[in-house]
Amino acid sequence: MPETYLDLTARVYDMTPVPVLTHDWTGSSVGPFVTISVAVQNLGSASAKGAYILAGFDAGNDMLWNSKSCEPFDLEPGYTCTVRMTLTAPADEHTRLVVQIVYEGYAVDESYSEWVDT
Repeated sequence: MPETYLDLTARVYDMTPVPVLTHDWTGSSVGPFVTISVAVQNLGSASAKGAYILAGFDAGNDMLWNSKSCEPFDLEPGYTCTVRMTLTAPADEHTRLVVQIVYEGYAVDESYSEWVDT
């Protein structure tokens, strides 16, 4: 050990593997129907088992109009999966699309569209 480190204390940190889920999405609309394509990537060091996408329209107070969830999926480290979903926009509302990646009961990644009047 180098002399400069002889009188110092060290801390040992546990390096527990964890998934790190991120996403990007694109969307298009025809009338009230909005189709999104969500690419979910696992940048972590562990598998994500049972993750899913929750998407809907912002109703305020942490509520969503016309929300939908996809089927749960597993995602290995370093991999990406793409899920397509079609939602129905609420009529006559000022809202935005909310897309969340949910893992173990928590929204671990979230994004929003611009505000729109439907």
